[in-house]
Amino acid sequence: MRKLSSWVLVATVAVVLAVPGSDARASGADARKQADAAVDRNILLPSAETISAGQLTFNDYEIFLVGLTYGITDDLQVSATTLLPIVSDIPFVALVSAKYRLIAMDNMLLSIQPTLNLAHSSGETGGTFGFQLLYDYIVDDAGDLTLSAGLSANWLFVAGTFDEVSDGAGLLLGGAVTWRVAEIVKLMGELVLPGAIGGGEFELVEQALLFNYGVRFFGERIAVDLTFLRPIHPDVDVGPLLMGIPYLTFSARF
Repeated sequence: MRKLSSWVLVATVAVVLAVPGSDARASGADARKQADAAVDRNILLPSAETISAGQLTFNDYEIFLVGLTYGITDDLQVSATTLLPIVSDIPFVALVSAKYRLIAMDNMLLSIQPTLNLAHSSGETGGTFGFQLLYDYIVDDAGDLTLSAGLSANWLFVAGTFDEVSDGAGLLLGGAVTWRVAEIVKLMGELVLPGAIGGGEFELVEQALLFNYGVRFFGERIAVDLTFLRPIHPDVDVGPLLMGIPYLTFSARF
């Protein structure tokens, strides 16, 4: 049996409000970009979209993971995320990325996102580095329905240097759909499948296949996702969490 990847997520219950955006609508990708404060992400997967030049977005994932994203140009954004030190012995965690739109059309986007994830604890430092290829197809002229796909590859390194780098890479394949069903409401669905490549072998971890789903309340300044992460492989017992693991995210654009 193929190994089941380790997924650790904090379950959180919260009540939040979203602020609706302007009634002004552009077309395709522009309409989607200006209306949604969290347009650069789906649930777990990033989207291919970037925020606009000069914009700053604050993001909160499950309360304890927070970060900032800044738009350097309309096609380039940089992000940094860290884990709040809620207890004295919590490790230092830093997630850094830069997303660049390679192709930006009215109904199609293609982006690349290099990533660097660091963790430091008890004098030891390690992490991963890699990249993501991200694709969005905006189905309608109003930008209400979007299909997304993503592929990421990451290599593990230890001891704070790149001298000890893993021979193989961890992979993540994903697809998502977002559908705007009301002025400030989107329905969201996502499939995420991890895998690995190395030593001339390629392996997908079917037992770790996730179906993520939920709803986004959004406006031009604020977006809140109330979603669930659910394993769907028949060999995985979800126990009492039939709907999945609750996953809450919040974004505020400045």
